[in-house]
Amino acid sequence: MITLILISVLLLAVCFLALGVKIFFHHSHKFPETSAGHSPALRKCGIRCPHAEEEAKNDCSACAD
Repeated sequence: MITLILISVLLLAVCFLALGVKIFFHHSHKFPETSAGHSPALRKCGIRCPHAEEEAKNDCSACAD
């Protein structure tokens, strides 16, 4: 039983290390940017960050009078 748990923990550790290989050995050592606002392909299609769209929609400059 202990052997099975130990093998499982070691397998999970190897998987986590394998997922981080690109981050560990890449020159910037940062996680890739996943925000919609930072993707050139999405900006080209006219898709912006939802947070920025929400702020633009709730801009109350028209009712500041």
